[in-house]
Amino acid sequence: MNSTHYCVLTCLAEQAGHGYFLALKIEREFGYYIEPMRLYRTLLALEKRGLITSGLDVWSAGPTRRRYELTPHGRRILADETNRLEMAVRLARKVTLGIKPYGRPLSPPS
Repeated sequence: MNSTHYCVLTCLAEQAGHGYFLALKIEREFGYYIEPMRLYRTLLALEKRGLITSGLDVWSAGPTRRRYELTPHGRRILADETNRLEMAVRLARKVTLGIKPYGRPLSPPS
């Protein structure tokens, strides 16, 4: 999973929405601008993998839009990826604090 996939799934875990909503939310929450074509290619790929679903939102004001929603499978994959990233962050913090993952101090840099 790449960072764009992770951002999209994380945003959809909080709230279903259409592409423009997701683009704004990703930029606000992650500080990451995503080009519209990249976003829609990502949404299509995630839908093909069964991580999200989409349908037409004809009830909202304005033009009909496609609304995206996280599936239960997508939620499990997101949880697994979040756990993997948290483990990587813990390891990185240990290394930057000068402690090997096995608890032995690293020798100071020369």
